[in-house]
Amino acid sequence: MTLPGSTMTFSEWLCFKRKRSQIRQKDLASALGLSKQTISSWETGESFPKLTPLQMQILCEKLDCSLSELASYQAVAEAP
Repeated sequence: MTLPGSTMTFSEWLCFKRKRSQIRQKDLASALGLSKQTISSWETGESFPKLTPLQMQILCEKLDCSLSELASYQAVAEAP
């Protein structure tokens, strides 16, 4: 799913941001209280995250992104 005005899907964006932040999938998963397989499924586009507010905050901190940047992908996912 691509954000309007962007050429990157959520999975591409997540993978790019994680690698740029030099965080391994298993470390990100651990910080979020999830499995490495869950992060992998997000990055391959097999699934889309349903995050709690705390998980969103942690993800933003780990990936050095704003909540609005992350939330914009969430809004696209929830659009009818």
